[in-house]
Amino acid sequence: MTGMEGSGQPVNPRQNGLDVSARIIRILSVPPVLVILLSLVLYFSDPAVFGGSVWRPVLMCLFLALIPSLGYPLQLLIPTWKEQGRPLQRKLAFVFSVTGYMAGLIYSLVSGTTRTERLVYFSYVITVLFLIGFNVLIRIRSSGHAAGIAGPLCILVIAVSPWLCLVCIPIWLLSLWASVRLKRHTIREYLLGTACSLGAIGCAYLLLQLFP
Repeated sequence: MTGMEGSGQPVNPRQNGLDVSARIIRILSVPPVLVILLSLVLYFSDPAVFGGSVWRPVLMCLFLALIPSLGYPLQLLIPTWKEQGRPLQRKLAFVFSVTGYMAGLIYSLVSGTTRTERLVYFSYVITVLFLIGFNVLIRIRSSGHAAGIAGPLCILVIAVSPWLCLVCIPIWLLSLWASVRLKRHTIREYLLGTACSLGAIGCAYLLLQLFP
């Protein structure tokens, strides 16, 4: 079969290539990957951000990346969960994300982490609260994917260097394009998710100013 789908519609190689590129971008820009990127860049730019400890960036990845991702493999392993498909997958992702973020914040508060670490943990928890407010309470869909990308990128710009905008903004734009291209989110949903994370970082910063 050359140049035609089974439905009789012509195949556009360029469109297929764009879809593949969008899927790759979506995979590479999932929030857990951004958390790992955030932890690595913070540590290697200045280990003092983590008090010189090599384990604290690992713990950040545990709380903010690994635990929030546990719902996906668990759903595949438990037959009754697997049968419930995507709706349960979304609920599990939310439950495990809240669990990981709250555990990270509690760890940060009781173990005396640095100001930057607390900024990260506080911002993740507040972002979830904002997303709940939009998506659940006032029923305006906001992209959690966008929030999980914009937040780490913004923190890198604040904590490491403003020049990172030259890298972070293109990453954000590519992720926006991929999400819209694949019809995962509208532009408005993506912008609202981004606003949730940026607003959360601002709130976290103010909290740390008032209660250092």
